[in-house]
Amino acid sequence: MAITNKEILDEIEKLKKKIPTANGDFILLKKTVGDLEIGQQGLKDDIKELKERLLNPDDGVIARVNRNSDFRKESEERGPLCQKSFEGMEDNVHDILSWKNNVSKALWILFTGIAGIIVKILFLGN
Repeated sequence: MAITNKEILDEIEKLKKKIPTANGDFILLKKTVGDLEIGQQGLKDDIKELKERLLNPDDGVIARVNRNSDFRKESEERGPLCQKSFEGMEDNVHDILSWKNNVSKALWILFTGIAGIIVKILFLGN
């Protein structure tokens, strides 16, 4: 049972037909792997950028959330935010409303006087 050269050559031919280099499949496979490597590098870059945005100790999202939480906790401990400022604004609003009322009264008096003068000129002027 010795294997002859012809049988070995036949087996080699069968293997050659199975290798993907026959119809350019190997080249296509190589190009696809190259495209995958490029895509993988893009994903690595995106993940790196996201990590920097999240974990940056100065401007990262986590740092900002922590600062916001600290500010909120301190505000709750101090009581309402800017209570004195709101009280001062309330006084200013009252002052502005009283000024508005005084100006409205003065304008009504002025317009009534002008209307009276116009009526006198039109009807009594002759």
